[in-house]
Amino acid sequence: MVLPQNQETSQETKPKKRKIIIVKKKRIVKKKKVQANETPHTTKPKPTTEELKKEYLQNLNEKERVAMEIAKDHLKTSFDLEKCIDFKNWSSKK
Repeated sequence: MVLPQNQETSQETKPKKRKIIIVKKKRIVKKKKVQANETPHTTKPKPTTEELKKEYLQNLNEKERVAMEIAKDHLKTSFDLEKCIDFKNWSSKK
């Protein structure tokens, strides 16, 4: 029995695709233990928000101070200095 050419190609086996698995090497870092007589490196404690607010208000120029007073007047109880964009930018630079 002779098969047409179309059927012959369908019976041919297709090559299998290979999966490539890449395993990354994990780097193990051991932490140095602090002995009783050594003190770990300490950083400066962050100032509280109240201290930051006071410092920010002292650093305002006249225009900024007037703008804040207007904002306080218009927003009344919903005004919050911690949520002000300029205060956030200023405190992030600190």
